[in-house]
Amino acid sequence: MSTLLAKLTTLLTDEYKLQRHLRGEIMFLKAELESMQAALEKVSDVPVSENQVRIWARDVRELSYDIEDSIDKFMVRIDSNPFAQPHGFRGFIDRSLKLLTTAHARRRIATDIIGIKALVSEVASRRERYNIDNISSRHCNN
Repeated sequence: MSTLLAKLTTLLTDEYKLQRHLRGEIMFLKAELESMQAALEKVSDVPVSENQVRIWARDVRELSYDIEDSIDKFMVRIDSNPFAQPHGFRGFIDRSLKLLTTAHARRRIATDIIGIKALVSEVASRRERYNIDNISSRHCNN
């Protein structure tokens, strides 16, 4: 999950020129995922017999993989080497097409981040609903 947190930080740089409201969404995701990472570390010592903790930990890991995949796809679409593009009319056409595809990629990541935020919120509320922290602290104290 630490690589995911680093990628979220990278997305916040001006290089990716995200829509303004996404900065807040990404900061929310980053804070929530940092808390989830801490909780995962805390519950890592819980016996496998605690199904609820194991299920929650699995969901968090799968969610982090999905988020990282989405961010990777976005970064690949946006990143380009401007020196590799041809000059002249062909370069103009290529740059114009790149603008259209990056605009689409930016809208796509915006939609993805909003959906991811909903999933992260659901996983976080499940943690509270099923008292995951209480289960893990109970086993750590025994």
